[in-house]
Amino acid sequence: LIPQDNPVDIVYQMPLNKTPINADLNQTELNMGIDIKLNFDNNDLEVKNNDFKLIAGVDNLIQATKMKLSVDKGELKYHTNYGLGIEVGEKITSYTATSLYDEINAAILSDDRVESIKNMDIAYENNSLIINLMIKAKEANEPVPIFMKF
Repeated sequence: LIPQDNPVDIVYQMPLNKTPINADLNQTELNMGIDIKLNFDNNDLEVKNNDFKLIAGVDNLIQATKMKLSVDKGELKYHTNYGLGIEVGEKITSYTATSLYDEINAAILSDDRVESIKNMDIAYENNSLIINLMIKAKEANEPVPIFMKF
């Protein structure tokens, strides 16, 4: 650009080209986004043929929700409100169970793509915390099931 005395507003919106990851997605699924696919079994990025695998639509919403519930609030330096504010090793009581429910509810509903939580079951079995829920994405017809075990 050539320097000028008068600032020039340049507005350019990059067109969303159809690629293999988004070719079959409708607008609602496109609104759920595209991201790098994560492997929750080994806490790493998914790679295929020396390239990152991508995840889109409903699967991306599920991954984003699982990520948010897997991170301790304050753990990310530049995103201090991201995650759950539950202490590791905290004894489960009726108070902490209610607090956990409230924390999960707030974390999920802070995502602009989520309209509501349709069902949430929290259980503690064999030293594992099990979260089973259904979330309704904005403009989606059906709720999305999510299962997590910590």
